[in-house]
This record gives sequence, structure tokens and C-alpha cells, in this order.
Amino acid sequence: MSRNTICTVTVDVATKTAAISGTIAIREEVIFRLYDTGNAGAGDLCLALVHRDTLLAKIAQGDMTQQAGYIEGTLDMNTDELVDFFANRANNATHDFTLAIWDITNENLLVNDLITVQNNPYDTSMADPTPVTPIGNPGDYAPAANGVTGGDSHAHVNGAGAQIDHVTLGNIGTRTHVQIDSFIADADTYYAAKAPDQGEYRFDATRLWLVCPDDGKWIQVIPRLINGSYVLMPVEGTPT
Repeated sequence: MSRNTICTVTVDVATKTAAISGTIAIREEVIFRLYDTGNAGAGDLCLALVHRDTLLAKIAQGDMTQQAGYIEGTLDMNTDELVDFFANRANNATHDFTLAIWDITNENLLVNDLITVQNNPYDTSMADPTPVTPIGNPGDYAPAANGVTGGDSHAHVNGAGAQIDHVTLGNIGTRTHVQIDSFIADADTYYAAKAPDQGEYRFDATRLWLVCPDDGKWIQVIPRLINGSYVLMPVEGTPT
């Protein structure tokens, strides 16, 4: 490494922003000092530099220490990802990356802000860069003890964040969403069935219809109250 740099980060937990002082560059060991992290302690935090969807460098949870008035951790800026990003750029080139700080224990994002990183020309005597390791391990999120196995073989249809089409789901039956929606939306839909000893019957919005097995005509069944007793009055008609 070429040098050590101290970078001070004062967190605003309400806006998830940070006031940053200190100039940092690739190929360095950067000592981050975090102030005003709220209820999060040194053992809760993880810090990372990110460009779009690429992790460039990180301080893993458990790698920070509590100091008097602040939390401190060292970020290795000599990673393949950072060095490759600045390859073939001017010696004084800079770029803004996302600085993300998580309270992993309490599942809370403390900072999502920009931080400027400088290119750093280096000689061949410096240590070769190494790839940054991912944040966490698959077992942290899908422990086999809970019966979760084969997670890497799961088919993420259309990529991360994409909607999954109905037809790709399991046990969806034979009807499409269009057919189901059409059926529910049709206020005039009636229900038909076959009864082996009564012939066909139907319900519409207010009536029960029966088919007379002798002549096949539809009979509307209307309840009436006659002399204190309920009776069913048959009326010939056509169900709607």
C-alpha cells in the first residue's frame, strides 16, 4: 500500500447522508471514523463502496472497533474492482461512488451517499490488488438448518427485480388470469350444474330455475307466503 488516510464520516441518520472529510484514493488503507451512528455499535456496522451494482470495497460486520466518541474501521482500497475501474484513466482522475453504511443487526441503512475517490498511480513494488469478498455468506441468508438448500440453482426469471409471469408459477390450474378476471367481472354470469334426478338448474341474480324433465321447459321457482305458509310457485319462463 502507498499510504494510510483518515476519512471522517459524520452520519445524519434522518436523511441517510453523511458529511465526509478527507481525500481517499485507490491502493490505500483508509481508516474510516464514523460519528453519530445513533444506536448502532461497532459490532453492528458494515461499510461498502459501490458502483451501480458492483461491490468495490468493504469493511465487513465485526471488523470495526469502538473508540472514544466514534467507531473506526479500515477499508482496503487495493481491490481488483477499484484498480480495474481506474485503469487507463488519468493519474488525477476522480470518480464519485456510493458510500453505504448498514446497521446489519437492526436491519437499518444509515448512509446512502456519494464519496469521491481519486486515482493513485503506483509502482510495480506495491502489492497486487485482490478481489473484494461479497458481503455475508449464502448460509447467513438461507441457512440449511432451516431446510433451505440449492439456493444458487433457483431460476431468477428475467433477472433481479423482474416480475414473474403467472404462467411460470407452480400449481396454477388450467385457467388464465384473463379468463378468471373475465368470469369475476361478468355480473350476468350464472352457475349451471347437472343433478342426476332433477335435470338442469340455474341461478341468476334473484331466481332459481329448474328444467322440467318431461318437456325440457324452464320453470322459475318463486317463493310465496299463502295463509301463513311458504309455498313455491312454478312459473314458466327463460333464465337470463
